[in-house]
This record gives sequence, C-alpha cells and structure tokens, in this order.
Amino acid sequence: MKKIVVTLSLLTALTSISSIAYADLHGRDALWLGGFSENVLEDFDYWESSTIDTYNLDDETANARLVFENQVNNEIGSDFNFWRVNSSGDAELRYYANDYTDDWYGLMTPYKINSSDNYVEAQFGDQWDRAKIQLNYELMDNDGMTAANRDWTVLHETGHVFSLKHNPEADSVMRTVETSFWGNPIFFDYDEFTQLDLDNLDYRY
Repeated sequence: MKKIVVTLSLLTALTSISSIAYADLHGRDALWLGGFSENVLEDFDYWESSTIDTYNLDDETANARLVFENQVNNEIGSDFNFWRVNSSGDAELRYYANDYTDDWYGLMTPYKINSSDNYVEAQFGDQWDRAKIQLNYELMDNDGMTAANRDWTVLHETGHVFSLKHNPEADSVMRTVETSFWGNPIFFDYDEFTQLDLDNLDYRY
C-alpha cells in the first residue's frame, strides 16, 4: 500500500489510501481558508513545461481548464478564465510532468511572495500568488491509469488550486485513490465536478 507522507505539499497529493469511513465535507469544511483571490482566478495566467507535451498530458490539462471555464462558470455564475503565457515567470499556475520517484500521482503546491519579494511555499491559510501542479507519469503508467483516470487526476489537482480540500469517499472529484483488499489502487474517472463539488465552489466564490 502506498503511504501518505504528511507534509504541507503532500496534503494536496493524490495518493493511495486504505478504506476509512469519512463524512462528506460541505461548505467551509471542504475548503482551505487561504488560496487565490477571485479576481486573480478570473484572469488566470498559466504556463506548461515542455514535459507536459512529452508525456502526452496536454489534453488532460486542457480538459481540466475547460471544466472551470464551461461547467463551473455556467453552474455557479463565476467568470474563471485561463490564459496561456510563454514564460513560467509570468504565470500564476505552472504545470510539470516527470517520472518522479515519489508515490503520488499528482501534487499541487501553493506559493506566496514573502517580505523579501521572493516566492516561498505557502500555507493553506495564506493568500497565494502562484501554484504548481506536478504530474507523476511513471506511477500513472505503472499502476495502469487510463486516459479517463488521468483526466480525473488533473481535475482533482486543479480543484486544489481553487482551494478545494480532499473529500475522501464522497461523490466528489476531490475523493482520493482507494486501495483494494489485494492492495491495488482503485482509480476514478470523473471528467467534471459533481454537485457536491459545485456547491462547495459556489460557497467559496
């Protein structure tokens, strides 16, 4: 069974966990107190490393953005928009993929600007200035993720960018990978947010 390492960044990681009974999280309980301001998310610049194309994950990242620009905007009346920029230094959201040795499939890490005008890893209660999504292609491939599973993974990590916490075992994009009796990972194939997710986003935005 893959372990959960509890550090700031890995609290956002999509990893395998054993089956434990959880209650669905709603409203404030489903959201981090910090995050990006809504006006930043309405004009959200993103940049993709060439590794996203190398590992053929560009469809998955594009699909996740479209869910926000279409489903989420239509359902909750938001005005989220993503704009591609040519430099990582100009982007609020940056995507990377690699064959990481870690045991997570996707990881979102938030950053803030400190008093010395440098970007440092942020806490979940902070105002965020940047975020990074990392996708672990080797583990996805070795563990047999389908394209639909990868879509779910990227949408899940993008949900974290919008301050959604894990919502284990709920009917939610933000549920986590489960582990079967035999120790194999159980993936999901959400390609858009559920009503629970939309209600939680609506609560926040």
